[in-house]
Amino acid sequence: DHYIGDSHLTYGVHLEGHRYNPGQIDPLNDNSIMMPHHIDKKNMVIGALYVNNERIFGEQFNVSAGLRVSAARNGKSYCQIEPRVELSSSLSSNAALKASYVRTAQYDHMLTNSTLGMPTDVWMPISKIIRPQSADMVSLGVHGALNDINVELYCETYYKVMHKVVDYRDNANLYMNDNVDLEVKEGRGRTVGLETMVKYENNILELQTSYTLSKSERQSNDINQGRWYFAAYDQRHNLSV
Repeated sequence: DHYIGDSHLTYGVHLEGHRYNPGQIDPLNDNSIMMPHHIDKKNMVIGALYVNNERIFGEQFNVSAGLRVSAARNGKSYCQIEPRVELSSSLSSNAALKASYVRTAQYDHMLTNSTLGMPTDVWMPISKIIRPQSADMVSLGVHGALNDINVELYCETYYKVMHKVVDYRDNANLYMNDNVDLEVKEGRGRTVGLETMVKYENNILELQTSYTLSKSERQSNDINQGRWYFAAYDQRHNLSV
């Protein structure tokens, strides 16, 4: 990273490797009625280049903009461009406003299987059939402080659109399936939410309470007759103290 005048420039290279073991069955002994079955292991390599520049204009305005170019290979190569920008401005000595846009990409998918009475989460990499997920999110938030009573306040609203998210098709065959790619369907998703937080702190006590109101939905042409349905992790209200 470099500091050039009022700018802070960061850049780098990222490389990681993944190895997936989707599942296997091994009999306890020779008398078992179960037959051994191993699903082929899979490998995936992900690489990325990124650059980001944060610049301060005067004492009240800050701009951070960056670009990440990522790629992955697992039988087929995919490339994603991920821009991002964040604007923040001081409203007063005790309050600030922040707005942002970010695009992200993900090259593996988590599939949840509860058909056996034993909920199991399985990570599945991209393939010739299953493409990378991506998401676009915009957010707007305000942060303030009531210094006289040691209270911080935070509120943010966001909207996210997800592309090529995956879910099992209706009546899918999931158990030890060597071709689970064929049981997965691509779709889209959307999430909207409002997050709030209040924090109080003094020399002997720290108290923080937060509340989130959100809604998360999915849609795929081959699931639920093409109608929108709630995502598995949809949680309308979340209150913590």
